Amino acid sequence: LLGVVRNAQRRPAEAATALRRALALQPDSTRATKEMGNALAFQGRFAEAVPLFRTALAREPDNPDIRRALGLALAMSASDRKAFVDARELLSAAVAQDPDNEMLAYSLARLPLRFNDLDGAEKGFRAAVARHPENADAWYQLAVILLRRGDRAGHEAALRRFEALQPSRRKERTSPPDNPP
Repeated sequence: LLGVVRNAQRRPAEAATALRRALALQPDSTRATKEMGNALAFQGRFAEAVPLFRTALAREPDNPDIRRALGLALAMSASDRKAFVDARELLSAAVAQDPDNEMLAYSLARLPLRFNDLDGAEKGFRAAVARHPENADAWYQLAVILLRRGDRAGHEAALRRFEALQPSRRKERTSPPDNPP
């Protein structure tokens, strides 16, 4: 599918155009439905992506990637605590289904940041680095959270681990963090 390629190239508007055509020809295509959701999410249109991901998940309920995409779209479009809790439950189920999936663990850890829940975020990132100690981004996020919480020693330790895993990204030590989920 051309839309899949355009999404991979981070050209979501072009992906959406191609995927609309694909869905017109094959409306029951789970892959095209999921990719259309991705194209919308890449454009920041999370609320529009949610129903597409729900449709795809209904067709493939055991697919952790679709569950993750739906959880993230719900989290990004959440306007209240209930929507956030729904997103967290979806991602938690996906992590339980696929505990070795590093991206799922990272995505679940980032969710509390949506509502500035530093306790939840710290807990999530500690779990993510325990499960995936090679995940430099998780170490970086943990360092940022610890700094925001005033734990200077913990911040420095997490930052050293990040720098050991990604020495070329050492400049991020002084760069502002990218925290949105």
